[in-house]
Amino acid sequence: DAWLDSFNSAFQLLRNGHSPYFYVCASQMTLLFRSTAEAEHGPVNGRIEILISPTTKGFRDTLTSEDVAFTMPLYSHKNEENTPSSPSSSAKESKTEFLESIGLSVDSFPSLQAHQVFIQEARSHKHDFRPESLVLIDGASSQAFFNYVLCNSGQLVASTGS
Repeated sequence: DAWLDSFNSAFQLLRNGHSPYFYVCASQMTLLFRSTAEAEHGPVNGRIEILISPTTKGFRDTLTSEDVAFTMPLYSHKNEENTPSSPSSSAKESKTEFLESIGLSVDSFPSLQAHQVFIQEARSHKHDFRPESLVLIDGASSQAFFNYVLCNSGQLVASTGS
């Protein structure tokens, strides 16, 4: 496949210090591969950083399942407090007390926690396709991501069109 050959060639040029960066424009995201060799280690054996934006929770979960470590440098936890809160503690206690009075446990009824599950899912998808969803991959994970792209190039490249 010509795309894989080109990608492999560009990555090797970057790794060997012959190119400072290259990027891939995919249908859902843009990937920037850059070498930090010039600033830190000289022309060869530098670190490769990969910046990907925008991303989705599903893509980030895939990276995690493939053991590709990443950070989200633009993501801030301070906005989490502005999300809807869970039911009041007195409401939770009344459910718990009632169930315990008849010999049951709240853990036996996951649907009682549905509101909390909804809030957690809303938080995890809140940043999809936004600037703060930017992912930074570096170090050994850069090679792991390179291998991931080689095996899953169909997710980045359209199979039809020119």
